[in-house]
Amino acid sequence: MTVYTVTIPTPIYEATAGKDATRPVLQGVHLEYESPGVARLSAADGFILATVACDADLPEDFEPILIPGSFIKSVWSKGSRSASWTNRLYITVNEPGTVAGVHMRNKDGNEVQTTLIQGRFPDYRKLIPFDRNESSQYQGWYVSFNPKLVSRLCKALDEESFTVSIVTPTSPGVIANEHGVGVIMPMFTKGSTSQVELVERLDDARNTGMAHLRKELVKASITIEKLEAAAKKVTVKA
Repeated sequence: MTVYTVTIPTPIYEATAGKDATRPVLQGVHLEYESPGVARLSAADGFILATVACDADLPEDFEPILIPGSFIKSVWSKGSRSASWTNRLYITVNEPGTVAGVHMRNKDGNEVQTTLIQGRFPDYRKLIPFDRNESSQYQGWYVSFNPKLVSRLCKALDEESFTVSIVTPTSPGVIANEHGVGVIMPMFTKGSTSQVELVERLDDARNTGMAHLRKELVKASITIEKLEAAAKKVTVKA
């Protein structure tokens, strides 16, 4: 048996589907070999996706595995990164190359083991709609994102601020930082419209309001003229 280690750099589990039993594959964090000394962790819940590169000593023929996000969440600790054993996956592999076990060590150094999730993780590379380094800028768009999903994605990438790149108002938003890449689907609401259309509607409403105000002013001036004419006819007796 051989034990390999993988460092988990961010709370990647924040991007999983959590306890949704109807989507077991999306409850897991996908681990795969990327290059010598580097592995990749990915997680998705159907609305957001996060993928980060991490330090690892995996062999080139390592078969991807799905580790329960809840397991990583129960052990991962941002405040104890200084300890050499924290936030690391320890993967035991048999001679034929099959994974025999996966465990982590909690902040006290005690081992905690888990079982793997069976299933095939979606091809996340197809979910990233374009090269984030070649994004274009457009004006006149109105795009909404669920704030709760944005918060979870920021946590998964361990980032509080970011820039969103989009191709069209209906395409996923892509964010990136030093840790990795995130994808978030836009919200679609009834009557969704572009910023240009919103401005046009605002102008229409303003013009309508001004027209109504002018009409009311004309009515008021007519009333004042009638009152003045009536006042001239009144004779005041001493």
